[in-house]
Amino acid sequence: MLGGHLGSGDPIVAMCEGQWETPFGSFHIHEGFRETLSTFPQFVLETESKHFPDNSTELQLPFAKHRFPQAELLPIRVPPGPVALELGRALAEYLARIGLRAVGVASTDLTHYGPNYNFEPEGDGEAALQWATEVNDAAFITAVESGDGEAVLAVARERHNACSAGAVAAMNELARAAGQSFHTIGHTTSAAQGPRDKRNFVGYLGGVYS
Repeated sequence: MLGGHLGSGDPIVAMCEGQWETPFGSFHIHEGFRETLSTFPQFVLETESKHFPDNSTELQLPFAKHRFPQAELLPIRVPPGPVALELGRALAEYLARIGLRAVGVASTDLTHYGPNYNFEPEGDGEAALQWATEVNDAAFITAVESGDGEAVLAVARERHNACSAGAVAAMNELARAAGQSFHTIGHTTSAAQGPRDKRNFVGYLGGVYS
């Protein structure tokens, strides 16, 4: 489970022991990847008693537990820098070495637009909403579909169109090792849902690697 809300200079943050509660029961944490994570120069280990809330990974946990009730969990927050690509490759190598069947989830929102987010390059109204979805979000989606992890990081850095790009870049490397590519299932914004706030809205993308 890869998430983020980190800056490019932040360390990797991971929980490698204990368990994480969900409405569908507790997720036991997978411990085997801790040794690999400890080789990264910047790495923060979280525990049950010492961790930081983060709604990129936490939001996905009930769905994952419901779908895979017997699975172990490895939650990692990934900064949006070159280390994300290194982490994705290291995770792919680890899974291949131990022969573990895994399902990866990368969580990020897309463009955060409006005065609440201090980001209004196209003003407000329908034109701004159209730009955010059809231009700004679309640039990130194109990068993900290209399979180029460096492009994912670059477009998010330049266009501010993903809050956890490191997670997606790492997942891209993991998928690449498995010979998989990204396919978009759906793309929308909070402005398309009620209540309709067209001044402050966030983009959302759903898709799979296959």
